Amino acid sequence: MLTRTTLLSVCSTALVLLVSAGLSAAVELTQVRTTHYGWLNNSCEKDMPGDCIATRGQTQHFRANISSDGSFEHPTTLAVAASCLQGRRGCPTTRSGYLRSADLVFVPDLGWFRVEDTCGACEAGQSIAGAIALWTATASGTGIRPSQLDQRRPTIQVFHPKEPIPDALKKLKANPDVWQPLLWTDGQSMTRARAASLFVDLQLKWIPAPAPARGAPPAATTARPQNATEPAEPTRRRVQPRPQDPAPQEAETTDGSAAVDWLLNRRR
Repeated sequence: MLTRTTLLSVCSTALVLLVSAGLSAAVELTQVRTTHYGWLNNSCEKDMPGDCIATRGQTQHFRANISSDGSFEHPTTLAVAASCLQGRRGCPTTRSGYLRSADLVFVPDLGWFRVEDTCGACEAGQSIAGAIALWTATASGTGIRPSQLDQRRPTIQVFHPKEPIPDALKKLKANPDVWQPLLWTDGQSMTRARAASLFVDLQLKWIPAPAPARGAPPAATTARPQNATEPAEPTRRRVQPRPQDPAPQEAETTDGSAAVDWLLNRRR
């Protein structure tokens, strides 16, 4: 009994010394399985694909963010079991209370992530119980090798939002040979996945407008040719809508994505 008490005392003292020295108070998890998910296998309203997430996230619009380089400044969205996101003891990955909403996670080779979505298959008793899912936008449509992202990691570091993080760790980023969002979010991949827009490093990225085909004739004009011998017609004033007239309806949502429109209207 004395030996156990002494050991606990020494451990407590060591923890106090680490915290007072400004070192990391993170939890290190071992042998955690990572998987990836994206636009095409992420179900939104009426099972439509999209980038909707379970929390407001970094963008404050319930939409996922992907970091172009895995940096600490712009972490990528991470999905975990709902019990983990809510900080419950039933979390199949860890019972320490970590991996809850807004926690920051560093995964070697893949960079920094922020917990802000749920993964149904990661729940206890499901196919990949205890795994964490990395948001990769439209990577599933680019021929990515899943083995680079879907594997067990020897260690990952997890921090609550206000815990100190060593500067040396903050400077670490992803391995560009493994983490390739510039490819996963290019115009061709977004078009193939029917992703009208995506957040990349917290900036909304749109599919570029298609360029007109080379050699295409100019658009036909409806203006009547003006005869130089005739006086020019007076410019007609544009008709203003009357107050009682209904406002014209936009043909497209403000986000360019019907899959996300319901989130912005129903979760505000």
